[in-house]
Amino acid sequence: MKKPRNSGGCRRASPSALDECFHPNRTGKAKIVLVGMVAFLSAVGFIILMMLQGTPQDTRVSRPSTQPDPHDADIPVTVKELEQETFAVARRLLEYFPMNPDALNLMANVQNQYDHTTEAVKFWRYSIQLAPQRVNARRGLAMIAMKKGDYEAAAEIWEWIRKRNPRLPDANGRYGQALLEMGKPAEALTALQEEVRISPGNGEYQFLLGRAHLQLHEYPEAVKYYEKALEIEPRNSKACYGLSVSYSRSGQPDKAKRMRDKLKSIRAEEDTAVSQRRKNDFNRDWAIQTLTRTLTGAGVVYNRNGVPQKAENCWRQAAALDEKSKACRHALADLHTQQGRLPEAIEICEQLQRIDPKVADYRLRAGTLYARLKQWAPAEKTLRKAIAITPQESTGYRILIQVLMAANQKLPEAKALAQRLVELHPNAQNYLLLGKVSEKIGDTVGALAAGRRAAEFNSTRK
Repeated sequence: MKKPRNSGGCRRASPSALDECFHPNRTGKAKIVLVGMVAFLSAVGFIILMMLQGTPQDTRVSRPSTQPDPHDADIPVTVKELEQETFAVARRLLEYFPMNPDALNLMANVQNQYDHTTEAVKFWRYSIQLAPQRVNARRGLAMIAMKKGDYEAAAEIWEWIRKRNPRLPDANGRYGQALLEMGKPAEALTALQEEVRISPGNGEYQFLLGRAHLQLHEYPEAVKYYEKALEIEPRNSKACYGLSVSYSRSGQPDKAKRMRDKLKSIRAEEDTAVSQRRKNDFNRDWAIQTLTRTLTGAGVVYNRNGVPQKAENCWRQAAALDEKSKACRHALADLHTQQGRLPEAIEICEQLQRIDPKVADYRLRAGTLYARLKQWAPAEKTLRKAIAITPQESTGYRILIQVLMAANQKLPEAKALAQRLVELHPNAQNYLLLGKVSEKIGDTVGALAAGRRAAEFNSTRK
């Protein structure tokens, strides 16, 4: 297996990119053009199957069966098995939905992850033929162009994407990066500044802004953005180098020397880490992550196209494969909640809490699900933990107050929570909730006062 390449700091394709996809538009127009499409679909389908013959662990294409799902098989162990299963997951999805742009995009992502660039381009181009306005396939082609150093082609694609969705993360930034590589720092500045407004916490684009200003000999501005990049990513060796040069050229030799010393330290750490890392372990970890993302993305496509059982199988295998993967567990929790399988959804939320205990949303969701089951005690306990994580946020207070009211328990404490809520977030909704709690415990004066405050906020808003 080839070692995955990092394409200039570009992020790998993730399942979350599938959120931009939507169901093909099935309208009455489809019936009108059905006859004319038959030949086209057959031809493209044949070409796709020919392309599939070149992928690992080839299988014959057959109609979807009712046999046990292949995703229920044992978890792959070796790097080669993980690679084969990743391609098999993408292939099974494409066999089930041979003309689905999302399925084509997933196969393209897998091909690209394993450096089968030519095959990836073919699948992305077929996806574009079927859905010309989709962004994902064009994004993939742009990333490959960047990887090959064809920055002019990449800039053209990124410009197409950003014109249609100006606030899409990465679109402006990658367009600016391509312009920068083409020797156009002044043009790159506008796009990179827009990206930083959209994603201020992304250190890479702060670094690229510093680089653009450095090329324009605007050293104070270069220093500003390199420093911001290092605030976000303190061990970014490229930003350290750029900042040392900017300090030197702006007449700050002492700071330049300190930054060069830091750069030496970072590079020594990087060299040590590379020499100590066992290649097989690294490749296996990467292969597991790639299969996990592929299973999660396949599940999204199955679910959006009306096959929830296959989606669940994919997500469960992804969760078993990677005990820290959150995307597949989010999807499982959503599916179980939609299907009314609330205890299973709670179990998944608790797994997410263990993976990332500092995220309050998982506890808020679990608390809400417990409340739907009228399990008041665990609902209260879980919601209190959520409030402890984010004591300034209003959602946990509101849900807990309603839980205590529904359980008819600890009502004076519910009122105290409501009073704390209006102190944190004084608005009509929260005062109405305070009024309801006050009324429930027989505090008519307090209820009327809260109602008047809610009315004041409503009149002000109008």
